[in-house]
Amino acid sequence: MKTLVLLEGGYTQLVLTPENPFEKDWIKALRGKKYTSRQYVGHYHCQGGWTREGETMDSLMFIFEEEK
Repeated sequence: MKTLVLLEGGYTQLVLTPENPFEKDWIKALRGKKYTSRQYVGHYHCQGGWTREGETMDSLMFIFEEEK
C-alpha cells in the first residue's frame, strides 16, 4: 500500500492507496465505518513515475486538524 502524508495549512492528510486486490478490499471494508474526517480520492500512475489525481476512488484519505 502506498502512503502519503501531507502537512499543510494546519492539517495533516494521510492518504492510503491500495496496490493489490487485498488492499482494495480492506479499504472498501472501511467505507461503512464512521469517521469524522475522511474522503475517498482517486490517484493513478503516469509516465515518469508520477502519481496524479484521477476518477477511480480507490484511495482513502484521513484528515487531521491540529489542536489550537
